[in-house]
Amino acid sequence: MAHFDTTPFDWFNFVARECNSNALIQFVLKTDNNLSINTLQQALNCCIIREPILGCIFDKNETIPQWKEQPFDIQQLCRSIESDDSEKEIKLALGEKIDAERDCPLKLIMVKSGNNTFLVIKTHHALCDAGGALEFVRLLAEMYCEVEKNPDFRPQEVASRRGTESFYRHFAVTDKASRFNPSLLGDMTATWGTTIGDLSAEQQFDYRTIRFSEEEVDNIFRFAKAHGSSINAVVTAVYHRVLCSLLKVSDKTKEIQFSANLRKYTDQTIPNTICNLSNLFNIQLPTHCDFAQLVREAKKSIDKVTDPEIILQTVLGCELMSTDYNSLADCYKADWESIKTTGLCTPMIANIGRLDNAPIGQPDSDTNATTNRQDSDTSRFGSSRIEDMYVVSPAFVSPSFMLSVSTFHNKMTLCAAYMKPSLKESFVTSLLEQMYRLLTTRG
Repeated sequence: MAHFDTTPFDWFNFVARECNSNALIQFVLKTDNNLSINTLQQALNCCIIREPILGCIFDKNETIPQWKEQPFDIQQLCRSIESDDSEKEIKLALGEKIDAERDCPLKLIMVKSGNNTFLVIKTHHALCDAGGALEFVRLLAEMYCEVEKNPDFRPQEVASRRGTESFYRHFAVTDKASRFNPSLLGDMTATWGTTIGDLSAEQQFDYRTIRFSEEEVDNIFRFAKAHGSSINAVVTAVYHRVLCSLLKVSDKTKEIQFSANLRKYTDQTIPNTICNLSNLFNIQLPTHCDFAQLVREAKKSIDKVTDPEIILQTVLGCELMSTDYNSLADCYKADWESIKTTGLCTPMIANIGRLDNAPIGQPDSDTNATTNRQDSDTSRFGSSRIEDMYVVSPAFVSPSFMLSVSTFHNKMTLCAAYMKPSLKESFVTSLLEQMYRLLTTRG
């Protein structure tokens, strides 16, 4: 049986599942034609042939855990449901758990409802981050295209591209310890968190979304541009402002945490793909100021902490301080107990960006270079076009909380996944509704 190395990033996200997170990164997409479950199952099997780690389990029986290959039932990993209530079935599918110690770290559930076909794609965060999960979606669509054309298609296995070796080569790091400068690491102290509900009851997955039309996204873009900012900074600023209002913050500044994809900092033509290669960063933003000023401060702060040298130091710090899985797991669990006692855990935001910034299912399709927008036909599962798609980030137990942002065909989705009753539905609903109002009136 094959085996593959794990990384400290994998460990961190695996331990989260045992504490305060469902540790799942998920996509919901809608196609204009019915997909074939047989073709989809064959495509998933081809994905596992191409990237064998997809058919592995997380074996933590060592000081340094490994991904170990094990037999799997493709019909358990990929199944189809027919229902008149697609919304209900999608929610149930998103709520399903993945035990990465016993099962492959992924699952596909296709929901057929009348003329509509939805596909829920689930990946475990120990396997990959959101950038890696999106690469899996692209691989799955590519394999679906190939199998649809030729049912006997079998891909070649590729060399594993996990780990941080190419990242360090990009920065010409030869000695990690001597290159590490902890004075450049930012302050990650948590001073606030969402309100804590019932932690004694069994926690159940739930989620809410708010969608923005193409016209609304264009308005937000124009507002950002007029203030020398970006959509990412505007959404972060709005998230911060609404949280401060809902949680009745009186401090002059409050930190907010965001994740950044590090894949562009590699020396490979084909970068590390289905793996964890992202990190968390804190920025401080004012709680009471003019909104335009807040947007500018958000852009300036994000740019400052995503300076390449600081990014390098955060990765070095993560690896040099996480040399033993059991020690990291003990530290994370102790930290979670402290968080539950104090109620302090910095709110997070994950902007996945454009889900269609590269073709899905048609690697050779052209893009519109003038507008930097892609024709919808470049996103396909074979003969079926992807009409809609958004990401559902990990659901956390309060006071931990994360909001995800994603854009597909110029329509933006804010999604808040959470565990109840640790967090009340009314809080999440208010957060999204107030963010929508502020983004559409200010944008």
